[in-house]
Amino acid sequence: MNNNKLIGKLADLLILLPIFWSFSGLFIFKDGDKILVILTLLSLFISIYKFKLNLIKENIKNYQFLLYIITLTLLSLVYKHYEGNHIINLRVSLSIIIIYLSTPKCYFKSKLFPFILLVSSVAAASYAFWQHDILHLARESWTLNAIPYSACCLILFIIASIKTLYAKDSFEKVLLFLSSLVSLYAIFISETRGVLIAAIMQIILVSFVYFKSQTSKKVRLLAILFLTISLTSIIYVNKDRLIDNTLSEYSKIEKGNTNTSIGLRLDMWKAALLLVKDKPLLGYGNHYHSSIEKLYRENKISEALYHFPFQHFHNQFLDYSVRYGVIGLLLLAIFIVLPSYLISNTSYTIEQKMIIYMTSLGIIIACLTDVPLSHKQVFALYSLIMLQTLNYKKGS
Repeated sequence: MNNNKLIGKLADLLILLPIFWSFSGLFIFKDGDKILVILTLLSLFISIYKFKLNLIKENIKNYQFLLYIITLTLLSLVYKHYEGNHIINLRVSLSIIIIYLSTPKCYFKSKLFPFILLVSSVAAASYAFWQHDILHLARESWTLNAIPYSACCLILFIIASIKTLYAKDSFEKVLLFLSSLVSLYAIFISETRGVLIAAIMQIILVSFVYFKSQTSKKVRLLAILFLTISLTSIIYVNKDRLIDNTLSEYSKIEKGNTNTSIGLRLDMWKAALLLVKDKPLLGYGNHYHSSIEKLYRENKISEALYHFPFQHFHNQFLDYSVRYGVIGLLLLAIFIVLPSYLISNTSYTIEQKMIIYMTSLGIIIACLTDVPLSHKQVFALYSLIMLQTLNYKKGS
């Protein structure tokens, strides 16, 4: 009997491994997506062995958002065949689909989730601390791109902070609160302006919603105190990046020097808008560089941008418009907005709605200055959070 229980728990752990990895190793290891594939296949085999095919049959009819990810994956395969470029990371999207289909619903609602969040936050903060404070590397020299890394930390912070407000168990509340603080610390170290602004807005909005939902004056006062301390800390710690550097770059732009972080972004957005006009429907794929050169020869973009080796247009919506046209932009918009539409059903709790709305809003803000969803780590984390949250309605 004891052996059977031990084998059952071991099977459960193996099934959960890709979820653990998606919340930790995937976004702190360079080739984390390859390990995710191995763990996902292992989880699938164990799940089929334990639950047969009945679980997959039950899960496949559960959610529209999963069906949309499947549709997006198939369209990406078609686009890859004809244009040589995929809309989303196929390796990760297929892994997400398999994880959802082969994982029982009750596993997503497990008491382990606060521990998963804490482990994720500590892993993320440890990576940043090692790169920033031990190796003393500038974020441009980190072994990982600091922008998708910080976007993952933002998602962790949003989920942990919202769950902290609605957790009923005291121990669980402590774990979640620690997760929110640690992930916020990781965002501090990343010094990513777009994500920092998104974090500030999240703190303001979550504090406001919590403030409105409380009747106790003492609790309201604590909410105001938390908001004041959080915002003061963020602005003080990141004063150089958020205020001083921004004002300095703005001054240079006014004088005609666009060879700055903000100036180059403005030039990229201008170039993207000019390019979209020529191929509005299907876009350029990755073949837009000759058109950039043409814009430079026509004096429509700056010399600084022409000589700057940029890989994307530092705005998810404009980048998709250039690469995939209006069709790609529409697919992206549906991917971001669909969970909010599905969660608007009244059979979901306030906590679930807050998680979906706030996570989507955080990603939208991050998308204004970079391309977080083009990175496998952010795509995986966002998708799993959406699927996990949409998985449960009241009473289920």
